[in-house]
Amino acid sequence: MMIRKWLTVGIILLFVATGIIPAIAQDTEKSLSSPRGNWLYVGGSGPGNYTKIQDAIDDAGDGDTVFVYSGVYNEQLFVNKSINLLGENKSTTIINGQENGCIITLLADNNIITNFTIKNAGFNGNEDIAGIIVYSSSNQISATIITSDTENAYGILLVNSSYNIITMNIIHNNYHSGIEVRGGQENSITYNLLFNNSHGSLCFGYSTKNLISENKIQDNICLMLLGSSDNVIVKNIFENKAIALLLTDSGNNTIKQNNFIKEWNRVIFLFYNILCASEKGTPKNNWDGNYWYRQRILPKTIFNHLLLDNKRAGISIEIDWHPAQEPYNITRMT
Repeated sequence: MMIRKWLTVGIILLFVATGIIPAIAQDTEKSLSSPRGNWLYVGGSGPGNYTKIQDAIDDAGDGDTVFVYSGVYNEQLFVNKSINLLGENKSTTIINGQENGCIITLLADNNIITNFTIKNAGFNGNEDIAGIIVYSSSNQISATIITSDTENAYGILLVNSSYNIITMNIIHNNYHSGIEVRGGQENSITYNLLFNNSHGSLCFGYSTKNLISENKIQDNICLMLLGSSDNVIVKNIFENKAIALLLTDSGNNTIKQNNFIKEWNRVIFLFYNILCASEKGTPKNNWDGNYWYRQRILPKTIFNHLLLDNKRAGISIEIDWHPAQEPYNITRMT
């Protein structure tokens, strides 16, 4: 089943730090809240500047900052230490993977990545390909554009990763999920814009206690949870074309004060919690104060479908008792 293929899953995201990335490196050093270690420069015209980002990463130590001037860098980066990786401008500092695998692979904890365009991850024989793939925890990814029109690429993929912050990014036109989290807990995904990702914007598998807040999501499937409980989904804008929210064996999630905006003419959103027969004890989710594409006098009913041997075997109901009468003013996006 395609959904289960995407979501053998779980991971990611908890603390938010955006940082201010000014036009020149000197101002960046002054404005960063906690400049750590030495600064290494890539591109630009300074004496001793590196021409490749990976060379600067290789020479950096834990706590150092690699500042990348605007330009196009055709590289795949492997980060096995804790550094700040800062671009001069997110629109003009471009890392192009040239369809040759993952573009940035994070192997160490406590990295900061901000102010880049990351594009054209692509198939190279490895099943998991992403603009950024994360095998570590406590990282921050912010103010970055991630896109790939090639097959088999995710935007951001977190694998058994916790306490990460993913904030104020634009993630679009990726073949697989815009952000997929496979295992992990207490990740924070906030203020992102996600659209035109072929297999859904946000996917969580076996991942708990994550915060998903104030994102704008425009996709055929906006958010999927597989075996993921105790997550908080609050103040997001779901502008879906088919399924806004799909849950499988997922309970005790808090879903409140979101805007569910209908796009297809007279097509009602589908909200499913599909429970396998062995998971009858899955606790219900907590719905409260969501806006359901129009004013409502009565509470909004959400159906849970019980499957047995892949056949519908029953149904249960969850209810948003206090639906909002008008959309929330959710304005702080990227």
